[in-house]
Amino acid sequence: MDINKIKNELIKQKESKFKGNIYHYSQVNFAYNSNKIEGSRLTSEQTEAIFDTSSFIPKSDDLIKLDDLT
Repeated sequence: MDINKIKNELIKQKESKFKGNIYHYSQVNFAYNSNKIEGSRLTSEQTEAIFDTSSFIPKSDDLIKLDDLT
């Protein structure tokens, strides 16, 4: 396995800003899991919505703490 090939591919994917590639997937999942460890109650779908739109609008009347969004 050539780590430089992987690194270069991830850099290309980051620059493409295409949603659904390995870079996007890993960023969303790292953020979701890190936030979950810290006690966030956001779902993985809500976390992905923040990455995709740079904003967050809950689709239900669930209470979302500001700490979960920062």
